Amino acid sequence: ASPRSLPFQPRSSRGSLAQPPTMTKFDYAQIGHRDGKQSGSYSASELRRNMVTFQNTGVHPEVAQRDEDAAAERPDLPEQDADRTHVFMDIAVAGKPLGTLVFEVFNDLAPSASREFINRITGGGAGRAGFVTYERTVINKIVDGVRIEGGGLNGGGGGGAKGVPVEECRRLLHSALGVVSLSSDSSAFTITAGPCHHLDGTQQVVGRVTSGAHFISQLAELEVDGDFTPMDRVVVAA
Repeated sequence: ASPRSLPFQPRSSRGSLAQPPTMTKFDYAQIGHRDGKQSGSYSASELRRNMVTFQNTGVHPEVAQRDEDAAAERPDLPEQDADRTHVFMDIAVAGKPLGTLVFEVFNDLAPSASREFINRITGGGAGRAGFVTYERTVINKIVDGVRIEGGGLNGGGGGGAKGVPVEECRRLLHSALGVVSLSSDSSAFTITAGPCHHLDGTQQVVGRVTSGAHFISQLAELEVDGDFTPMDRVVVAA
């Protein structure tokens, strides 16, 4: 959970819940900003009520509303298009087949990075880093509800390869489960297990999972160590 969602109950030196502080002109000006509102657009009672809510819950109503508004303004992923290139990845866990992920590749929106991804996943040729294939590479990090990362450490010629710069289409965001993106500093790929906006602008989105999304949820439930490395060996089988 983010720090904003954690309970926050400041207490006085005697152990009781602290009383709402007296609002100052500074508080009044700092809080009264959302949607172009200047200081003076909120009454003192509204500001005081918001401050009490923040003290009791750790979430300030104005900040929460601002975050909701920002999320609503983020562009969604494009509509699915059968004419786009589709590729697949077979996953095995502890030597046993788990299932197949099918990706729709955004080759019309991020053509250079998408071509790199297609080459790596199909073994279809050399890209900017030479010949790199994801076959037989490991899934080295699984963060439940966040992301799955592989292709960047060992096996299949993936380790140490050059990354893909985020330069083609920044409006493609990590906004849902199943978004696939490429690292900017290695050959690693990421598949999101949920919205993952902290990766926006740092990795180039190249596609999304259109079939096999339930396997992402199964991978996310695997036991991991303190570094989020799965205890069982997870491999891109083909």
